[in-house]
Amino acid sequence: MKLNIEKFSRLPARERVNLVLVMARMVLSDLEGDQAGEYLANLAINLVSVWVNEGMIDGRLVTGEDFLDVLQDENDHGLLVFVDSGNPKSTDHAFNVVGGVVSYAAWCAFLESGDVLPEGIEEVTDVFVQWIIDEAISCNSFDGEMVSDEFRDLLF
Repeated sequence: MKLNIEKFSRLPARERVNLVLVMARMVLSDLEGDQAGEYLANLAINLVSVWVNEGMIDGRLVTGEDFLDVLQDENDHGLLVFVDSGNPKSTDHAFNVVGGVVSYAAWCAFLESGDVLPEGIEEVTDVFVQWIIDEAISCNSFDGEMVSDEFRDLLF
């Protein structure tokens, strides 16, 4: 599955994030059995969904900073602690997809707000979505047939 970046980039930011969010939801079953990881992945997916729908959390709009906290907060808790490149696990691809979607949502949220892109997030672009797709394909629970027609139209 190769993403047509030019077509994809023309979509509004929240629509692009919503399309990749579908992949994060698809790979959740790869995290079954890892209660803490699955719980945090679900929280992350829900936070992205709230941002996509312009909803609020704790009485305020979701920001790029909220996404950064889900990736890794000041106490070193977050999605990033579940992937250790020195000790690969079967869940790594699924965590990469969810973390990638959160990173992409953070990038879009920071651009939308006009805030300065933090270190690491400034490297995320629409091209990063191809990596998320590749990671999703590597997951046991990913089913390319379940990809929406709208997303399929952006592939070649």
